[in-house]
Amino acid sequence: MASPYPGGKVIIHNVESIEDINKDFPVDVGLPGDAKLTLEAMIDEVKVQTGASGRKGTTGVQSEIATMRDAWMGEWVDILETNEKPISHYRVIGELERVLDKDNSIVTHDAGAPRDTIMPFYTASVPHSYIGWGKTTHLGYGIPLMIGAKLARPDKFCLNFMGDGAFGMSGLDIETAVRAGAPITTIVLNNGGMATYPVDTPPPTSCSGRPR
Repeated sequence: MASPYPGGKVIIHNVESIEDINKDFPVDVGLPGDAKLTLEAMIDEVKVQTGASGRKGTTGVQSEIATMRDAWMGEWVDILETNEKPISHYRVIGELERVLDKDNSIVTHDAGAPRDTIMPFYTASVPHSYIGWGKTTHLGYGIPLMIGAKLARPDKFCLNFMGDGAFGMSGLDIETAVRAGAPITTIVLNNGGMATYPVDTPPPTSCSGRPR
């Protein structure tokens, strides 16, 4: 079940199949078509309406968001800088945010808890330096993703942030990185859990009833 939309919002729905518009929820504007082409058309129209310089620096939205984020981040300082042992994965995220050379790095996360914990805090400094992919793929995707990033940009420091469950899915791909001459760095959270499920949750079974 998806989270409900807040009231009083204008909903614009871009989707390839026109049959999907208004199927699950009412929308104010339906935009059937390819996502890339639709966004390009919208950008062109916005430029027509706002002019070449746009509205940068005239609305106060950027400063409003920055103020809200600074206040929110202030509530997390103790957690992101904690000295508890064993080391907290939030401390690891805090250190990445403080010391990593972001301009010369490409960072991604794996699925599950690593994704949920790093996304609110890590901020990219240049385009294409952070690959955040939500829930669009599976455990273990981070290592091969970073291998591809390193092959595309060998000049960048490529880092993957993953849990031990995800590492169990694709840890052997490190051999592929070595063989391909694509050195990457992987931080493994040895938290003994599968995503955010309790450690005492029984493993899922296959159709045959055997643990998968």
